[in-house]
Amino acid sequence: MAMEGPNYDDPIEQDKQHALNQIRTIGPEKPVGYLPVETITGYCGQNFDVFVAECRQRGHETRIFTGGGWPGFSGSLYVYDKVSLQNLLNRNQSILEQSGWPLNPDEFVANLHVWVQEGTPIFKLIAQAFGDKFSESL
Repeated sequence: MAMEGPNYDDPIEQDKQHALNQIRTIGPEKPVGYLPVETITGYCGQNFDVFVAECRQRGHETRIFTGGGWPGFSGSLYVYDKVSLQNLLNRNQSILEQSGWPLNPDEFVANLHVWVQEGTPIFKLIAQAFGDKFSESL
C-alpha cells in the first residue's frame, strides 16, 4: 500500500505548512525566521535533524536556542540567510550602533533572545529582519 502525502486541502495541514513556511521562505525579503522546536517536531511532525539539514542544504545558517525557563519549552530554531541579513544590517548600521547591537549577522541572531522595547528603531529593524513589511520605515 502506497503512503499518502499530506492533504493540502485540510485546514490543519494548511496551518502546518504555513508554520513551516516561517522557515522555508527565508531569503532577501525575510532574512530570518524561527519556530519553536515543539512546533516543528510535535505539531508539524517533522524530524528535527532532517529539517535542520534541509535548511542548511538551502544555504541557510541555523542556530538553536534551548531552554528559556518556561516549563515544557525545549527551545527554538532560528534560520537565516546570512548574505541577506548582512545587507539589511549594513543598511541600518547607525541603528545597530545606537542600540549597541552587532553588525555581524551571526552575533545579531545570537542577540535575538534579548527583550527590546516595542516601537524602538532596533525593534523595527528586528521586525524587518523577520519580514515584517510594516517596519520598513526605519
